[in-house]
Amino acid sequence: NAPPVIVGIDTNSSPLIGGAMITMSGTGFMPGAIVEIGGAPCGSVTVANSNMRKCTTSPNSAGPKTITLTNPDSQLANYAGVFTYRESFVSIWEISAPGEMITLPLASGLNYDFTVQWGDGAVDRITSFSSLQKTHEYLSPGIYTITINGLVEGWNFSTTPDSKLKLKTVENFGDMGWKNLNYAFYGCSNLTSFAGGVTT
Repeated sequence: NAPPVIVGIDTNSSPLIGGAMITMSGTGFMPGAIVEIGGAPCGSVTVANSNMRKCTTSPNSAGPKTITLTNPDSQLANYAGVFTYRESFVSIWEISAPGEMITLPLASGLNYDFTVQWGDGAVDRITSFSSLQKTHEYLSPGIYTITINGLVEGWNFSTTPDSKLKLKTVENFGDMGWKNLNYAFYGCSNLTSFAGGVTT
């Protein structure tokens, strides 16, 4: 058998706690292949087809990791691209009435590929500034924890005037691949505390 080759993945990051689903495409994948990311075995590996495998990330430390797929005949493939474990962006928001919405303050002209857990059980994946999924409606008033995992290059509250007063605290600004923080928390007068984050 020819050795396996991983030619691409559909997401390039995972939260530190794991749980991200990765789809790998390539050639030479055999039934029973094992996938490790940074030395940690994936929680599960499923067969999409002969040239595609899906796996769920396990917990790991922050930083770039190597993805390795090993066939039962011991031949292996290392993914040459970059896959990174990142700290999550965790924030607390207050909804005061049914039907209120939060729009994430993405900045135009930058790159995005992240999942957002809205705190009410809903989860969306957002891959562009123009994505409609960056706005979420809440059915009930209350305090909600929003958790974001993945790539977020920019944050600009001057673009979302209706949402800025709902933000209460930033529990962890996370490691999101930030590139532009101009007006990041502009007008967020109810923001009372801020912690963490990789903003180099």
